[in-house]
Amino acid sequence: MRARRARESQEQTTMRLSQVAQLSALTQASQSQERVTCLAGKAAFVAIKAQDCTTGNRDTFLRRASKSRDAAATATARTAETKLRRSVRNARNAATTARSKAAETFYRRRARQFRDAGATARSRESETELQRATRNARNSAATSAARNSEGPQTRADRLTRAAINMAAVRLSQTPQALRICLDGDIQHLSGARGVTCPHYNLQAETRIGILPPSGRVPRREIILLLQAMLHEVNSYIRSFKYALENVPIPSFSIVIDAEKRLHDEHERRYNSPPCNEVASIIHGE
Repeated sequence: MRARRARESQEQTTMRLSQVAQLSALTQASQSQERVTCLAGKAAFVAIKAQDCTTGNRDTFLRRASKSRDAAATATARTAETKLRRSVRNARNAATTARSKAAETFYRRRARQFRDAGATARSRESETELQRATRNARNSAATSAARNSEGPQTRADRLTRAAINMAAVRLSQTPQALRICLDGDIQHLSGARGVTCPHYNLQAETRIGILPPSGRVPRREIILLLQAMLHEVNSYIRSFKYALENVPIPSFSIVIDAEKRLHDEHERRYNSPPCNEVASIIHGE
């Protein structure tokens, strides 16, 4: 290579250098074009992504604005309504909710509970300290107002439910509770294991009043025995078998009606309204 370049003339050297310069210029031009194309593609991608983000932000803004307008309109309507209209609206909403909950299946109820719990958890995580303090103050004011206006019977029922729930929580922490097959609700646990209730005898008297009069069978002892049995086991099937095997008087039957709920019996307790009620029918020979 060096010998050939040493023998070449000046014109050949000039031509060779010119070809090398042209090839280098073409290579640099091609690389510059590729770089420009790459940068243009990146710029277009960034622009498209920014446009998508802008569109998403605009949709989010419009959705939040619509919710804010709806909330403002609802607040204005609630402020202008009278006490009678508010009571009618609350009663209508409560009736609709009760019908919906009474018609839903176990799996739908569990899915709704999980969905509501998830929404509540997400809402609590995103709220600020001021919003949390405001919510706590609002809940405290509503609770105080409700307790100031409640009657003696309502207060007694509330204290009873609180005692049952507290005892059920304590019971669920014992080793014996781990061997009980439940639906998963702590209210079922409290109802299944028979926590002491001030209205225990009242429940027995209510059940006795439903039965037809009979002087040949000690109804009160059987009712108390069945009631204690119902509060000792969770499953209604086990309750039925236990009664058949252990009640000393043979002239009785147990009727399990999974759809019936007695009027004012276990109101808003044990997952009401679809509260199962077990009744006993005592008959002679």
